[in-house]
Amino acid sequence: MPRLILWILPLLLAACSIFQRPEPGPTIKLRPSGTPDVVIIGFAGRCASITLQPCNPPFDNWSYLQDRGTQQAVIDAFNSLGYTTEYFNASAYLYRHYSRVSKREDLGYLEAEAYLNRVVKDWVADYANPTRIVLLAHSHGTVWASLLAWNHPDVKFDYFISLDGICFWWPEDNLKKNRIIESYYDPLGLRRPWPLNPEEGETACASKELGGKDVNDVFPENVYYGLEAISKDVIGLNVNYLQDHDPNIRADGSKRRIWTIKSRTEDHSEVTNPAGPAMHWVADAIKALKVPKDGEAVPRLIQLVPQNRSFVYY
Repeated sequence: MPRLILWILPLLLAACSIFQRPEPGPTIKLRPSGTPDVVIIGFAGRCASITLQPCNPPFDNWSYLQDRGTQQAVIDAFNSLGYTTEYFNASAYLYRHYSRVSKREDLGYLEAEAYLNRVVKDWVADYANPTRIVLLAHSHGTVWASLLAWNHPDVKFDYFISLDGICFWWPEDNLKKNRIIESYYDPLGLRRPWPLNPEEGETACASKELGGKDVNDVFPENVYYGLEAISKDVIGLNVNYLQDHDPNIRADGSKRRIWTIKSRTEDHSEVTNPAGPAMHWVADAIKALKVPKDGEAVPRLIQLVPQNRSFVYY
C-alpha cells in the first residue's frame, strides 16, 4: 500500500497543477461608461455678405452646420452603424463671439481646440476602445479644421469631411486686413498655429510650407479617411459662385484614403444640404467605410457606394 500511495501521489499533484488558476493578464483599460463612441467637430464657413441678412464677415460668422442639419446627417450615418455620438458646433472664427446673424454667441477655433484636448485626455488616452474623432467643415471652416488637424499631429482623426473648402479671403479676414490672430497670440508670447507664423509665410493659403498648396487642400497623415465634396462648375450667372478648385491630396501628392466628388447640380451652399446628393454620398461613404481598424485593408469605396451621374469622381 505505501508503494501505491507513492506512485499515485505524483499523478495527483500533476493533475492539481493542470487546474491551477492562471496568472492574471494585463487589465484592459476601457473608457468611462456612457462616453460617446464618436465625436464630430464641425466648423461652418464664412457668412455671405451679399445676402439680405446683416453680415460683416468674419465677425458675424456663425455655426450654421447644426442649424442646416448638415451635422445631423453625419450623426445619423454613425448612429446607423451602432455608434453613439457627440457634436461640437463651431464657427469660422478664432474664438467665442456674438454673431448678428445667429443672434447668439458662437464658438470658434480655440474652443474647438480645448474640446479636442479634453476628448483626447478623457476619452482617448490609453483606452482600448478610444472615442473616434471626426472633422466636418464647409468653406472657410475647412481652413480652421485643417489647422486643428495639422497642429495636433499626435491625434488621430478617423474622418475629415470637407465640403467645398475655400481659402480665398481667409487671410484678409483673419490675418492681414483684420489682425485677429496676431492680436490674440502675439501679446501672449504664444506661437500661432502652423503655418501662420512670419517665418512660415504667415498664411494658410498658397503656403510655402506645403509647396504652394492651401492648407485645406492637403490632408495630413493623422487624418485617416478624407471625404471631399466640391460644388458644381459655374456656368452663366450664379449668385453663389464660390467653388473649391483643387481636389485634396496628401503632402506627397497621393490620394491615399481620400475620395473626392464634384456635384454637377449643387452650388457652394447646397453641398451642405442634408437631403442633397453630396451629403447623401457622404453618409453612404461613412456607412460603407465604417470606422477604421488597425491593420485593416482599405476598402475600394467605388465598389461599395454605387456611382452617381450627379457627380464627377476624382
